[in-house]
Amino acid sequence: MNIRKTEIFWPSCESNKHRGGLFPVDIGRPTVEVKLLRGTVSRDRGFIEGLAMKRASRAANLMNLLPLLRDPHSELLLLRSCMGIAKLFFGLRTCQPIHMEEATMLFDKELCEAVEDIVVDGGPFFGDLQ
Repeated sequence: MNIRKTEIFWPSCESNKHRGGLFPVDIGRPTVEVKLLRGTVSRDRGFIEGLAMKRASRAANLMNLLPLLRDPHSELLLLRSCMGIAKLFFGLRTCQPIHMEEATMLFDKELCEAVEDIVVDGGPFFGDLQ
């Protein structure tokens, strides 16, 4: 076990994790969150909201760059395969979804705008039905 990569996340321990001799002193002891296999484990609402918003904003920024390609087929291919939706979905599976509502709304809005731009090039006749 690599002690430098080891952390103890024990949000309800009432200081037991700090008791001398229980764990080696080199082990990290985060109080708000810990990342497990690139997924976040936290009970802190602010941390979850901030992480989700950061991921959604990054995906939105990438989506806004798609029109620079000027090739609808390539734009759609990139949108489907690598615009950050996997990280957002992973976050939805590993965190409490109620804390990610604002981020999902932002992502949904930007995704609809990107698809509209690809399908009708910002023109009319695009809505929820299409």
